[in-house]
Amino acid sequence: AVGVMYRFGQGTPPDHKVAKEWFLKAADANDSRAQSNIGQMYLGGIGVEQDQLEGLFWIKLSAQQGDVTAARILEGLRESIPPEDHAKVDK
Repeated sequence: AVGVMYRFGQGTPPDHKVAKEWFLKAADANDSRAQSNIGQMYLGGIGVEQDQLEGLFWIKLSAQQGDVTAARILEGLRESIPPEDHAKVDK
């Protein structure tokens, strides 16, 4: 929740660096929403250097845990990211 507040400026000025730190803490503790958020940041280059593989990794992990938003994003990525990149992330 703190990451979302900083990412979108809810009750605080937006700060993507701080949002990333909070998302990574929660994502490493298997929070699927945080994994989805950090994946979206990497996919879009939001406060981080854009990295399709890193973003795909977090989105897949989140979707595997049942996050509906991540599952929808993953469906779109199946066509836009080459199959070999999906295979790299799966390893």
